[in-house]
Amino acid sequence: MVLAFVGYLVETLGIARLEDIYHETLDRLPLIVCGVIFLVIAYKVGRLVFSRPPRTVNLNTFKYIPEEFDRSIIKLTGKVQKVLKDTMGEKIKRKTTDVVRNMTGNEDKVGRYMHQRFVISSPQLKPGETTIVYHNLKSEGRLKLKVGKWVEIQGEYIHDPGANARKKSKSKNTNNSVRNSRTYGLIHYTHSPKGYAKVLSKKPKDIEYKEVTIVKDNRENPLPLRANDFKE
Repeated sequence: MVLAFVGYLVETLGIARLEDIYHETLDRLPLIVCGVIFLVIAYKVGRLVFSRPPRTVNLNTFKYIPEEFDRSIIKLTGKVQKVLKDTMGEKIKRKTTDVVRNMTGNEDKVGRYMHQRFVISSPQLKPGETTIVYHNLKSEGRLKLKVGKWVEIQGEYIHDPGANARKKSKSKNTNNSVRNSRTYGLIHYTHSPKGYAKVLSKKPKDIEYKEVTIVKDNRENPLPLRANDFKE
């Protein structure tokens, strides 16, 4: 069959034309080889850049056992799902507390200052879950927030999932994909010296593959990593 095909080419093109094609191919051979090498390198680099990390999950982390990190300083990145409004009753209560404590010389800061409160979801948390942030307006000022904005938060975590759920249930949530959290509590002290809060211009790269950062671990007996703390 091969011989028949060669014979057909000889009859159709002639020996001279076949020789020309052969020499043209030899002349272009370095270019062809370089092209093949480039395609192989591009394929390897593409796999390295765009391939997903191994699907190994560490179960001994904030994402899965947030109750273990109560009163710890954490840092995470999230997307604003709801900005809670300041009610007049809340403003009067905070201002009255501030005035009374100034008069009595009480320096206790708990319940004293107004906070900007907002609910965030995050790829660093369980899917569909949220945490609520209390940002002190006295210390840092109001953040320019709106639903859909990405924020980076560092502060003290308080494990009170009930408080998170209660705050959300008082306001109408139009995002049906995010439910009232029963897993995570709240984050406060998002100001110096413990933390900060800043609005990001866009979603951080590869945030889905990053864990919540434990800046200061206040656990009395941190659990050691064990073989069964991982799952595929």
